[in-house]
This record gives sequence, structure tokens and C-alpha cells, in this order.
Amino acid sequence: MGYRGGHKVAQTFNRDVGGGNYEYARCVDGAAADTQTVAYAASWTVDTMAIGSDGAGGQQLDHVYIKSITLYPAMDPADLPALTA
Repeated sequence: MGYRGGHKVAQTFNRDVGGGNYEYARCVDGAAADTQTVAYAASWTVDTMAIGSDGAGGQQLDHVYIKSITLYPAMDPADLPALTA
């Protein structure tokens, strides 16, 4: 994902896929979702989110603008590209 211009991002967090496994997925700008399935669920509730982080030290980036955020129930990763195209 580039650093300039508008982007659409969709994420699925802690989706129960059965058998004690949980899935996390991220999709950017209509591309196929990157996924990870793990044998544990996050045992905490997400109540804070850092948007615009540099990803390397917790610093917030300047000039980050968020147009909108929409919350949905956790979705199958195959459904995420349609939300970000």
C-alpha cells in the first residue's frame, strides 16, 4: 500500500472458523485478503485502535485523514475485496 492517495481497507478480527480456530484477515484496495488462522481467540475486547501509525514504534503519522469507518460482523475473507474495490 502506497503512502499517498486514498485507500480502502477491510479487516476481519477474531472470526470463529470452528475447531477452536480463529481467523484474522486484511484486504486493501480490492486485492485478495491476507489471512492468518490461529488456534486461539484474542481474549480482550478491542476498545482502542491506532489508525495512522507508522508501524515501527508507535508514532502517529501526520496528515492522516479518515473519511469513514463502518463496522460489520466478522466476514469471510473472500467477501472483503468487494468492500474495498
